[in-house]
Amino acid sequence: MFVRIVAEPGSSAVNETGSWRAEVKPKFLQQNCIACRLCYLVCPEGC
Repeated sequence: MFVRIVAEPGSSAVNETGSWRAEVKPKFLQQNCIACRLCYLVCPEGC
């Protein structure tokens, strides 16, 4: 059984999605690196 869900237009502006990234910039810590390469996906510097 499939349920189709359509969000209301403009709902992301009301819910303020993405604000979690606006204030805190991720930091690379070499001692915590396990070479998973996930930082490549979110790096603002363009790794």
